[in-house]
Amino acid sequence: MEVSLASSFIRRKKRRAYAATLTRVPVALPAGGYRAEAYPPIRPQWLPGGRDETVRHYTKQVAAVVRETICKHPDQWYQFVDLCSRH
Repeated sequence: MEVSLASSFIRRKKRRAYAATLTRVPVALPAGGYRAEAYPPIRPQWLPGGRDETVRHYTKQVAAVVRETICKHPDQWYQFVDLCSRH
């Protein structure tokens, strides 16, 4: 099966690899191939507490998304501490 993508044709088997190359966010799947996961954007705005509060708040938001991703596929990450059992 061929799929039209960016004015060229890419065979179905190659779509995942092509998407991973474009997005630069490969996630290996057990059966082979890759999957990219997209999450809603985080739109930071300055908080009343200033720079430190703003950085702390949005760093926690990003860390929560990364932790969720790691815990879905813990075998694909080298963890210095166990992130997944602390939920």
